[in-house]
Amino acid sequence: MENDLMVVEETLQPQPLQHISLFSGNSPESIIEEATHIANQLSDIIKKKELFKPIGQKNHVYVEGWTTLGALLPNAVFPDPEYSRRLDRENEIAYEAKVVVKTLNGVKLSTGEGFCSNKEANWRFSDEYAIKSMATTRATSKALRIPLGWIMTLAGYSATPAEEMTFVNNEVKRTNEPAPTEARTISNQPPNPKSPPPVVDGVTPEDENKILDSIDSEFDEVMPEATKVKNSEPDNTVDGEISPELNTDQIFSGCPKGLQVAQAVMDDEKPLTKKNINNKAVSMMPEHLTADDLKEINQCIEDFEGAD
Repeated sequence: MENDLMVVEETLQPQPLQHISLFSGNSPESIIEEATHIANQLSDIIKKKELFKPIGQKNHVYVEGWTTLGALLPNAVFPDPEYSRRLDRENEIAYEAKVVVKTLNGVKLSTGEGFCSNKEANWRFSDEYAIKSMATTRATSKALRIPLGWIMTLAGYSATPAEEMTFVNNEVKRTNEPAPTEARTISNQPPNPKSPPPVVDGVTPEDENKILDSIDSEFDEVMPEATKVKNSEPDNTVDGEISPELNTDQIFSGCPKGLQVAQAVMDDEKPLTKKNINNKAVSMMPEHLTADDLKEINQCIEDFEGAD
């Protein structure tokens, strides 16, 4: 009949998987050679521009170093933020973000998710825009780590981005280990059975005291040694402590950063000693405090001590 409809079934053929290569060569030897050359260049850039942070016994690279690595590849890759949205949580500013890593021709390579909240100690006093930005930054570094972490390791740096690291008591344990200058040599040698026991979180028990001593020496270079506050009425001070009962506005009048540091010390349930304030202030650098803020906080304490 003229009005009859003819139904034509179309069989969809599966599309072949697209081969994605980040390097110009295809053999394992050429890939390793090319990756080593890129790793050496990357290592120099990260060291000269100080795009890393020493944590424990390893150097962890900031997101700028990871995006630089993506740009150095023969077939460059770049992060593409998919979303950054605020979570509905009571009395909390929290954001989650998702970033997709793509090749220049738009092929998706990997994805990463990030989170940031003002409930985190290092973000307690941050503005909302900064918390939102850090969620995207963490998602970016995590997404780039998936395909490129092995090249970062080849360059002599940790495969864990600096933004993903957590800190013990909100204080970074530092070493004086210099940044690497060349890519590591790949070795097939088995581990030495007489080698020392493995480290935990990058720090062996034997190195713990040395690292803590290096922290103390670093504090001493920035701030003078803490001294006891006069124990006379009505100072409200006991054994060198600036007691919580005293209105801290009297100490940090006109210094809001000092008030933030004092509150952070009390939140950690630590006594308000001069050294604890100094240590907390250093641990909040450079995200929340500058060197000038540090000097101002110390000057406020010294002025208070010198007042009759």
